[in-house]
Amino acid sequence: MAAVESRLKSQSWRLQNLYWIEDENGRKVKFRPRWEQRELHNRLHNQNVVLKCRQPGISTYCALLELDFSLFTAHKTCGIIDKTDEDAKRKLDKIRFAYDHLDDPDTQNLNGSEDTSRLGSMVKSAVALTVNNVKELEFSNGSKIWSGTKMRGGTLQFLWITELGFTSFYNPDHAEEIKKGALNTVHKDAIVIVESTHEGGKFGVFYSLLKLAMEAPDVLSPMDWKFTFFPWWRCVNYSLPLPAPLPLEKEDQHYFERLAARGIVLTDGQKNWYIKKRTTIGDAMLSEFPSTPEEAFEAVIKGAIYGREISKLRASRRITDFEWDRVAPMYASWDLGFSDYTAIWLLQPAGRDILAIDYVCGCREGPEYYAARIREWEAKYDRPITLHFLPHDADAKEKSGKSYRDYLRDAGISNVRVVVRSPDQWIGIRRLRSLLPRFYFHAKNCGREWQHDGRAMPSGIGCLEGYHTKEDASSGVIREMPVHDENSHGADSLRTFAEAEMLGLVPKETLQHMPGDNVPKPKVILAGWNRSREEILRRLR
Repeated sequence: MAAVESRLKSQSWRLQNLYWIEDENGRKVKFRPRWEQRELHNRLHNQNVVLKCRQPGISTYCALLELDFSLFTAHKTCGIIDKTDEDAKRKLDKIRFAYDHLDDPDTQNLNGSEDTSRLGSMVKSAVALTVNNVKELEFSNGSKIWSGTKMRGGTLQFLWITELGFTSFYNPDHAEEIKKGALNTVHKDAIVIVESTHEGGKFGVFYSLLKLAMEAPDVLSPMDWKFTFFPWWRCVNYSLPLPAPLPLEKEDQHYFERLAARGIVLTDGQKNWYIKKRTTIGDAMLSEFPSTPEEAFEAVIKGAIYGREISKLRASRRITDFEWDRVAPMYASWDLGFSDYTAIWLLQPAGRDILAIDYVCGCREGPEYYAARIREWEAKYDRPITLHFLPHDADAKEKSGKSYRDYLRDAGISNVRVVVRSPDQWIGIRRLRSLLPRFYFHAKNCGREWQHDGRAMPSGIGCLEGYHTKEDASSGVIREMPVHDENSHGADSLRTFAEAEMLGLVPKETLQHMPGDNVPKPKVILAGWNRSREEILRRLR
């Protein structure tokens, strides 16, 4: 009896020997933790954020951990939050299945371990299931497990939130409710596990939690978030041995070389698997099967308007830090938010290329604030901005009788061109798409996030990656419409420049291809343009 009690006191032993699950083929099998599940268990902290690839078994581990926690500690409350009620019900079903089969004999005994049915029967006799429905399990020891899409009220000792990446992207208001509601129901010494693949780029509740965890101090307090990442290449199942390696497309070769430069050296079988999988799911590889956390953040999101163009720029190293040109004119391209966000890009056409040098965004700030930011840019880059391109509403009169253009003039900015609105916003979107392959984006300046009301807001590049459509059927006809959110302002401000260029408002000589030049790298751009003004004008002719 003492030996039995000793075993049951060990959570690690219980998790490795006591519970039954259904495997991916629907067969009832004893749960034997895989390396991913063991690693998460060994790393478990009070507050945990897990970024994962598809199907490493983390949900199964979390389900069994909540069951084990409920059975072997009395008067504890656990919660499960999933993206839909049906998904939450399925998670609860996993727990119910494991409890129901605790006392099943191990007739196969494939790995030679002992039959634990007697121990399981003892556990079920000691801790009976007293409440059993689609949203709740309650045990005779006073512990319970709730499931749903949100959780307010009461105090939780264990909260498991799954697929928060999906919820953050498709239902951001609900994700905020989870953050403000459910996370505030957790006792400070309790366990929280947030585990998900990632969607939605560098924005949203899940991304914010990931950033907190990734930037946490080395020595964690119970209220710090701990980050765990499970990439696809560490999963043994993701390999496809073949008699000979598959031929590599140029894109694949560059991708594998970039991984190797980071110390991630793949076998031929792993490369074969990745190539075959990518031919099936395409752009979703970076979010579903990321090799690094950064890949998950940079993945092309569903409905992305500029996502593929930005992904190609990153692959061709056109998102990088570079020196701006010392002679070519600079332009500011604006999107105005009279009651919310105003965004401005600092741009410099240099030969065939367009350099995105800097980006600023603010919320509920007046024209004087942005005029001050412009003066900071002019001091930093040691030159005046040649023209400011403002959207059509810059000339709209307020009750005061003044327009935004008037207020900017009062603040010292008068070199303004108002860009007439296109009859269809997709005209400007398509024009910007055609221009984006010519862009270089300064990675630091244009990739810098900013804070508003305690939230991390997307950078300029993040806005372009996160700008996306959703289906609108309000007129009875399903069509895709750009979503107006925190990403749209940065995207719209760059579209202002594209529409200005389309209308001929950008001086043509600054957009012409310099004879004999190929597409240069940023350092070459500087070397090629750092000449006298007369030499530049001669070449442009």
